[in-house]
Amino acid sequence: MSKKNLKVLIIVIAVFVALGLFGALSDSEPKSAEAPVEVAAEAVQPIEQKYVLPDQDVFLNYVKEQFYLMTDSGALDLDTILIDPVEIEVRKYELNSTGTPDISLTAYVKEMELGLQGREITSAIVLITLKWLIEQGFEPQKEWIMPICSIMRRESGVTGQDMVRVFGRSIYDFNTDSIDWSPAR
Repeated sequence: MSKKNLKVLIIVIAVFVALGLFGALSDSEPKSAEAPVEVAAEAVQPIEQKYVLPDQDVFLNYVKEQFYLMTDSGALDLDTILIDPVEIEVRKYELNSTGTPDISLTAYVKEMELGLQGREITSAIVLITLKWLIEQGFEPQKEWIMPICSIMRRESGVTGQDMVRVFGRSIYDFNTDSIDWSPAR
């Protein structure tokens, strides 16, 4: 190897060594130990609830009252196959981890034929729930709130155990700002 090539090789090696030392020195600078502690402290802070749900009984009474007003006024015309009024129950009524309502209801009927009645009943209850949520200051579409109402009939199974026959459910779709019906399969 010539002296000229040897000098170039030594210069190249020196440059790499210098870059390596510079990189090692910049990595070894002391870092603040406070930043991770602050981040950790922020992570464990409880999320301040934006809303508070009124009492579940107040909500359920509102839904029942509005539903029966709809049927009494003729705005919701139910077939005579419904021997007894619809019985409405709350399955879930709470604020989820993001602070928005998670609401599920069930409408029980004594008798019903499959078809539009289930859709009409559950859609009316979901619509009443949406009205309630808006009155409480929520924005169902913007906050991705999806109230659900299922419709069922209580009956006994072949072994005599209490069972339910599910006819379907309606759910608010915030993407389309509409109420979707899904019949039972």
